[in-house]
Order: sequence, then structure tokens, then C-alpha cells
Amino acid sequence: MDRNTVIALVLSAIVLLGWGYFTRPSEEQIERAKYVRDSIRNANEQKAAEDLLKEKEIESQVVISEATDTAVDSSSIQLPFASFNKALEGNNEFYELENEKLLIKISKRGGRIYSVIFKEYQTYDSLPVKLFDGDTTVFGFTFIAQNATQPIKTNNLFWEKSEEIKTDSSTILKLRLNAEEDKYIEYVYNLKNDDYVVDFSVNIVNMADVIKTNYLAFDWSYLVPRTEKSLKWERQKSTIYYKYAAGEIDYLPERSDSEKKINEKLQWIGLKTHFFSSILVSKENLGDVLLKTKTHQDDSYVKDFSINSFIPYSAAKEETHDFTFYFVPNSFYQLASYEQGFDRLIPLGWGIFRWVNRYFVIPVFGFLSSFISNYGIVILIITILVKLIIFPLTYKSYLSTAKMRVLKPDIDEINKKYPNREDAMKKQEATMALYKKAGVSPMGGCLPMLLQMPILIAMFSFFPSAFELRQQGFLWVDDLSSYDAVINLPFTIPFYGDHVSLFCLLMAITNVIYIKFNDQTSMSSASMPGMKIMMYMMPVMMLFIFNDYASGLSYYYFLSLLITIIQTMVFNRMVDSDKLRAEMQANKAKPVKKSKFQQRLEEAAKAQRAQQRRK
Repeated sequence: MDRNTVIALVLSAIVLLGWGYFTRPSEEQIERAKYVRDSIRNANEQKAAEDLLKEKEIESQVVISEATDTAVDSSSIQLPFASFNKALEGNNEFYELENEKLLIKISKRGGRIYSVIFKEYQTYDSLPVKLFDGDTTVFGFTFIAQNATQPIKTNNLFWEKSEEIKTDSSTILKLRLNAEEDKYIEYVYNLKNDDYVVDFSVNIVNMADVIKTNYLAFDWSYLVPRTEKSLKWERQKSTIYYKYAAGEIDYLPERSDSEKKINEKLQWIGLKTHFFSSILVSKENLGDVLLKTKTHQDDSYVKDFSINSFIPYSAAKEETHDFTFYFVPNSFYQLASYEQGFDRLIPLGWGIFRWVNRYFVIPVFGFLSSFISNYGIVILIITILVKLIIFPLTYKSYLSTAKMRVLKPDIDEINKKYPNREDAMKKQEATMALYKKAGVSPMGGCLPMLLQMPILIAMFSFFPSAFELRQQGFLWVDDLSSYDAVINLPFTIPFYGDHVSLFCLLMAITNVIYIKFNDQTSMSSASMPGMKIMMYMMPVMMLFIFNDYASGLSYYYFLSLLITIIQTMVFNRMVDSDKLRAEMQANKAKPVKKSKFQQRLEEAAKAQRAQQRRK
């Protein structure tokens, strides 16, 4: 990368940042645009839902008419909810399912799970962690009933408890929505002991002459309550994941509101927040699924999740549809233990970066934390371990840099000998010949960076998503998975934020020291002045980028830079420049055997020069 390229990149970044700052819309414009967008979308969604319901009703009536070869009796008594009218009124009560990990409230109205509380964890403000709570949840089925003038929505009707059973392995609760005598829909909840799993069954008994559709529309939606200190990060890490029946796993965009209609069968759907998830597994797979995520305007909530689908109804005397809920923390090993691909809910990066996290960072982190309770010490040990692994290459890199520095006078002589652009090929040949004789590899300094980059980028994904770091303190930090605000500003700095993260600041300062120290031990500033400017721009950019990131990540980068500085100081004492130059002079005196590849390169260069002379 030459000086002009570096300057162009820096100027482009400054222009883009300036353009984004001065042309950003006002708060009023943003709110107005959201209002217009949401109004249009809501109208479209309502119309689409109505059209779909009408379409399903027509299809169902045709199927039923063909099957029974009978016409609808227009003299039949028409009631708003027909057989379910008596379920319209009642006193709402709550039933509880509880084990060592979860407290689940189930509402008599709707028969649905009303709230899920994690007994082991707390929010950033010391309240119980709730996946969802209260009347912000919708869960149930919609269908057309005989003689009913309105669609039946089970979410709005009152269910009766029919049985509660406690066994050595679980607690079972059965609720019924009664239509007529011996005709009912039954929900069966089965909470496993000491686990995050709830088996859920829908039993439909003797309802063939009540339910007049060949499907039941399924709806599940809820508002996600805020649980973490950084609402911005919690929203950016919350979305819906899903697994196709064929095995592929995908998700909706995290950083924007989104919706997707999926016509293929889905094995499971995961409503994922930053550190907790609700996962619904269907044993017969869900089809015709509409998934939606929407950022909520109230800062007490993160997002609005919504699932719409259909399950088939065969009008059998008794039929059952089985599901399983997983209300689980986003701990990698906990999710992986279910062996259904749930661990993909944790964003560990793509390609080689996910591989590094999956098979190196997470196992080492888990092993160390099994006997070290202080996660700050664990991160320190991991940093030292990484540095030890790449130490041999780091030393070779320093040695290569030192050799290049020693050869600088010889390279300057070559530059003086071939000052013209026409002699660029000769200058390159002479420089490469010098490197060859002296035993120097110009690319030797890149090897540690090539090895270290996948680890650095993998850590960039690991630390903000590591559940184990959630609310774990170290020194002045109260939560290594979030930013460490030592100063809260009374104003917001564009692109920076409203607080000062100390580990981020220490990382930036250490980076400047490292660049200054490295600049004195290399020849990069003399050969590429533009690179020096860009190197000093990097700490400033990182200060803005990492201020809102997980403090554990800034702490790791700070330690990594600090250890690198110490290593460089040790290498300076170990390597004698005069002795190194003497060795290189001795190498230059030795005959160099040219490889066949090098011979072909030289022949190609000679042919190119000959062609240039003919021109």
C-alpha cells in the first residue's frame, strides 16, 4: 500500500463520517418517517391477514362441503362464538410451574404461558430476568367454528384446569377449552425438573363437527423486556432464528426491523435476545410461517417478536400436535447440549473465525473458568496463552524487521543507483537479490499477523456474546459483557456516546505507545510516510468504535498490546544489530544457488526489458 493509497483511504473515511454527521435527519424527521412507515406497514399487514383468512375459509368450506356433500343450514342458530360462548367470561387466575431454574406463570385466560422468569439471573438493575410478561403476550390458535359469526381465538377465552400431576422428573399441568360435552381442546404443559425445557401438547378431542376448517392458525408474539445495561447492544443482538426441516439455519437481520414469509417447513424457531432465548420446536414442523421483528419505541422494551403459522387439522376423533419450548440462557454449552443446532444462536463469526471460537477460544475459556472464578484473570491467561503460541513467529517477525532495518543503507544505495521510473524493474531485481544474499524475507514480518488476525477477529465476536461474562465484575468493571463507564457525560458526543469507557481509553493509549515504540524500531515511517499517518489514526478510530463495546474485549486488546510492547523491549535487548549485520555480510559473500522458479522469473524480466528496448 503506497502513500497515495493510504491518504486516499483516510480522506475517504473522513468525508464519509462528515457527510453522515452533517446530513443526518433530525429527531422529528426520524419520528415522522417511522410513523408513516409503520402506518403503511400496519395497514398492509392487516389487509394481508384478512385476505389470507378469507382464502383459508373458502378452501376449508370447499373441502368440508366436498367431504360431507351437505349444505350449510341457514336456519341454524348463529351465535358470535357458538359453542364457546360460555368461555367468554370468567375470573382470570394463574397457575404456576416451577423448578430449580424457571418460574412459569400460565394464565387461565388464553391458557397461555403468561410469563417466564429465570430464577438464577437478574437484570442490570437487580430485578428478576423475564423473557416476557403480562398482557403483552399473545399465544393461541384461530379457527372457524360451526354456527359462529366470528373466528374463534383461543387466546381470548377462559380455560379450565383439568389436572395437575407432579412426578419425580417433571410437573404436568392440563388445561381445557370446553365446547360441548366431551368436546374440547386441551393444552398439556410438562416442565422438566432442573432444566429449561417445557413439553407442550395440543389435544383436539371430538371437535370434527365444531371446527369447520382444515387448519388452525397459530399466533405467538410478545414484547421483549429490557434486561441489559446497553439497550443499543441488546437491540442489535436480538432477532429471530429459524431452522429449516432440511437442516439449514438462518435468521432475520438484527440491526433493523424485518419480516419474512417462509413457505418451507421449519423445524424450530428461536426468539433470541442478547443473552436469553425462547425456542419453539415443532415435532411435525411448521409451514407457511410469517416472522416479524420490530424495535419498540418504549425503552423498557427491546423488540416485538411475532410468529404466524398454520397447523393442519384432520377432523379426527382425537388428534395431538406436539411442541417443545426451550426457555434458555444463551450459554454455548447449554444450547449445544440439546443437539438441535441451538448453539448457532450465538454469533461467533463466520468461516475460520467461528472455527477459532468454537474449537479454541470457547474450550480454553471453559476449561480455565472451571477452576478460576475471576473472569478478568481468565482473560489475562488466555491472552498470555495466545502470545505464547505465536511467540516463535513473533520473534521471527521481529528478526526480519531488524534485518530490514540493518539493510536500509544498502537499499538506499540501490535507490540512488536507479532513481528513474524506467529503472523500476532493475531496482526491484537488485533489491530482491540483496534480500536473497542476506537471507532476508520481506514477508517474514507478516506471518504472525496472519496467524493472529483470525484470533483477534474471533475475539471481536466472542466477548460481546459470552454469557459467562454477563454481570461478572473485575477491578472497576461491574459487567465484562458491557461497557465500563467510569464517567457518564451530561451530553452525547456523535459516534462516541455519552460515557467514557476506561478500558477502551487504556487500549487506545497503549496502541499509541506501541505505534510510537514500533516506529522507532522499524523503517516504515521513512519508506512509507503515509502509513505512519494511518497508523496513528487507528487508535482514534478504535476509541470511537470500542467505547460502547464489551469491556472484556477492550481489556483483552489492551493486554495484547501491552504484552507485545514488553516482547519488543525484550527482543531489542536480545538482538545485537552489529552482530546481525556481520552475519548478513557473511551471507552476502556466500554463493547463492538460484532455484528454477527464480531462474524463470529472471528470464521473464530479461524478456520484458528486451521488449521495452525494442519499443
